Amino acid sequence: MPGESPDASPLILAVKAGNIDLIDVLLSMGYSVNETLPIGHLKTPLHVAAALGSIEVTEKLIRAGAKVNIVVDGESALHSACRNGHLEMVMALFRRGALPHFPNKTTTPLHIAATAGHASVSALLLLNEMDPNTLDQEGFTPAHLGARHGDV
Repeated sequence: MPGESPDASPLILAVKAGNIDLIDVLLSMGYSVNETLPIGHLKTPLHVAAALGSIEVTEKLIRAGAKVNIVVDGESALHSACRNGHLEMVMALFRRGALPHFPNKTTTPLHIAATAGHASVSALLLLNEMDPNTLDQEGFTPAHLGARHGDV
């Protein structure tokens, strides 16, 4: 609606609230499960659910057709989950086909997890064949970034 913040999509708000019933209603009304809105960076409802660690909402969105590996503004939902250290969410995304080798413009999910000090998420990414030698645009590996932030 005119004058509203672009992140005020009813679907995004329902995802943020974890309201499964409202998500169902909005999807039945034709809201796109893969809509892209600028929320800090561009995000889809799945990116938001992954960032919040909401597995129930994530599963609902995927069943409704959310693309697990969609890259928006250089990030997938896996990046969002790794940034916030949501180990269970990372596992859920892997179960639903998230690709570990999905670098964005500057970093991989492993770079993000290492920078944020999420050791358990980093370990899970490594177990899922994330390459620890991938360089970001500044030439750093995830281990470099973790050490730089005091987490290695």
